[in-house]
Amino acid sequence: MFSYAEGKWTVKEVWQHVMDTERILAYRALCYSRKETKSLPGFDENAYVLNSKANSRNWNELIEEYSQIRSATLSLFKSFDEEMLSQIGFAGVSIRISTRAVGFLILGHEIHHAKTIKERYL
Repeated sequence: MFSYAEGKWTVKEVWQHVMDTERILAYRALCYSRKETKSLPGFDENAYVLNSKANSRNWNELIEEYSQIRSATLSLFKSFDEEMLSQIGFAGVSIRISTRAVGFLILGHEIHHAKTIKERYL
């Protein structure tokens, strides 16, 4: 339940954010791989965390859910062929990104927050 500064998230909130973001990015990867031409909307990460009620969740359940999300993401990316990975999609007003790059975003996002947890909470 600790946060390292006023207005910062707890570890449970950070990890819920990692999971929410992976779900959203995996959806975007699916859309791009299927040649979606519409721009996909962003999301308000602070509102998602506030409404997630992560601090009332059991830590073991969070970890189990994370494992399931990652397994689903891996299955999704394994299903993509080279053409699908190379598809370019649109996020927000002007962001162009490939399906492949979304996969790297998912991994980099997790690494970023895991590093923050190690530096600020452990």
